[in-house]
Amino acid sequence: MPEILVDFSKTYPEIELEVTVTNRLASINRSETDVSVRVAHDVDDDVVGRKVVQYDQGIYASKAYLDQHHEKAGKLGEGLCWLGWGSDRAQMNWVKNSPFPKAQVKNRIRSPTLITHMVSNGAGMSYLPCFIARRYPQLVRVPGTEIVPDRSIWLLLHTDLRKTTRVRSLVDFLVNEFRARRQIFVEEET
Repeated sequence: MPEILVDFSKTYPEIELEVTVTNRLASINRSETDVSVRVAHDVDDDVVGRKVVQYDQGIYASKAYLDQHHEKAGKLGEGLCWLGWGSDRAQMNWVKNSPFPKAQVKNRIRSPTLITHMVSNGAGMSYLPCFIARRYPQLVRVPGTEIVPDRSIWLLLHTDLRKTTRVRSLVDFLVNEFRARRQIFVEEET
């Protein structure tokens, strides 16, 4: 996003952006935001939405963490550590359905940025979007795991704003830039 927003500001210097980054869902219908970039499987809000690109995810850990723990781990992940996210029920489902259902869940964290930094510093393993993991050279995919499609990036706006020039300019620019960068969001299997 930073590179895209810089390019937008250069292309449209007359449009002022106010950007808020949060895990909370801002309500477009209550005018809490004009445009929302949302990561989700589906969007069912009463808004105009465009599914821009779906991204892949994998299970990643630091090379140092794997060197220390992977060889000694049990077949179902005994001896490994997940960095958790989400509610207890959601967490138990993804752990149970993972290749490592017996790995211990430690440190439930709701910040993708914090999870990424903790994983890259050897605190355990976690599911991460491939486009994020690629930016951290110390991260590697956990051996024996696969890359899978995950959620999509959506652009949402209130129905009443879809013809507003400044909003339309931003949305069209974001859609074009995300789609031009589509290769970043999918992992090429080697």
